[in-house]
Parts: sequence; C-alpha cells; structure tokens
Amino acid sequence: MNQPDESVNPDKSVRIQSTGSTAKHLDRKVLARLPASHLYRHFLLIAVLTLFLLTLARAGYMLWQLVRYDETATMLSSFVTGFRFDLAMLGIVLALPVFVVPLLAMFRPILPIARFLSLAWMLLVFLAIVLLELVTPYTLQESGLRPDVSVLTELGNPVDVLAKLWTSYIIPAVIGVFLATLIYAAFWARLDMPRFLRHPIKAIPAICLSIIGLALCLFAATSSINPTESVLTPHASLISADSVVNEIAGNSLYKTLYGLLVR
Repeated sequence: MNQPDESVNPDKSVRIQSTGSTAKHLDRKVLARLPASHLYRHFLLIAVLTLFLLTLARAGYMLWQLVRYDETATMLSSFVTGFRFDLAMLGIVLALPVFVVPLLAMFRPILPIARFLSLAWMLLVFLAIVLLELVTPYTLQESGLRPDVSVLTELGNPVDVLAKLWTSYIIPAVIGVFLATLIYAAFWARLDMPRFLRHPIKAIPAICLSIIGLALCLFAATSSINPTESVLTPHASLISADSVVNEIAGNSLYKTLYGLLVR
C-alpha cells in the first residue's frame, strides 16, 4: 500500500506544531495563576497531623500514669481539655504563615520566599513539638510539670537532658521518635513538593485565605469569636486534684509559648 505523500500538504506538519505550541501556551496561561485550594490543604494537613501526634502523645502519658485516673470521666476530660490546648497552640503557631504566605504567594518574584517561609516555619514548629514532647516524661517524673520556660531553665544543658531522657526512657523515646518521623514523612509525601507553590495564587482567593485563616487561628487560640478575648491560660487544665493529671491535659509547646509571649 502506498504511503501518503506528505509533500502534497506541506503545511500539515506546520499546523501540528502550531497546535502543539498553542496547547502548551494555553497550559502555561492556565497555570499562570492557581486557586488557593492546594495552600489551604497544606495548612489543614499540618493541623490534622499535629493534632494526631499530640493526641497519641497524650494517650501515651495517660497509659503511663493510668493509676492516677480513678474515673473514666477524668480521662475523657483530659482528652477534651488537651484538644482545646492543642488547637490553641496551632492557632498561635499557624497565625503568621496562614496570614503572610498567601499574600506573598500572589507575586511570582517573591514566590520562593513564600515557599521557604511556609516550609521552614512548619519544620521549626514540628521540631519544637517533638523535642518538648520528648522532654515531657522526664519533667513529669522529676517535677510533676510539663516543660515551660522556667522548667527548661532549671534543667540546664538541653543536650544533657536529652541524654538522660534517652538513657532513662529509651523505649518510649524510640517509639516517640519513630512515630514522629512517620507522621512527618507522611506530611512530606502528601505535600506534593514538585507542585507546591510553583505558580502564583490568584489574588482574591489568596486574600480570602489570608483573612479567613487568620480569623480561624484567633478563634482557635482564644476559643472565642471575640478577638479581644485572652488566650487560654495553663490553669484551664485543672480537671483533677492530681497535678500530674492536670499537666497531662495541657500542651508543652503551648505552655512554653504562653510563658514567653504572655508573661
């Protein structure tokens, strides 16, 4: 069978190339501005994984100190109160990136700054949560308190404290590090790094995300729709006559931030 002679229609290949170029141009045009959906999914993923990690840690402390829980209602109150503190902590640490990153992400020249700020800030927060939760069993055992600024100052060299913790509580420490690593790896895998903030975000969705996100962070930090309300105090964890039970219902990073920002 004779093959068709392309020379009969010399413009055919030109039209094909033109069509391909037009499609690529349209793709670039579509990708020039993205909705903010992938960015709010990013912050939501951070919140969910952090709450999951802190709930696991609190459950571990409760099992460790199970003899102190004489009633099921106290255990439930510990989870509910702890969830409030975890949300308040997230409201404080997410307020800056939730407000700033979408505004920066509207402009292509400073898109790398938005990307770096979001990832670096979340990495620092995650490391702070993990380190303070690793120190928590040690401070609960030694002083019956979760770590805060004063407790951490009294402990001295943090390297020595972590070494003592690793020696005295090696099994829970290994389990804690392993679970935290798995959770962070899951977050990194779901982040979809090749596409995260590779293109600017549309202005209106970005501004809406910034304003609504900040309002939600303030609501989480104060547990109130009134922005003038003060944040939770560590005394809100008083659910029992046992001080250790009260401390378990709290949140180590929140307690530390409260000591740094409020006092």
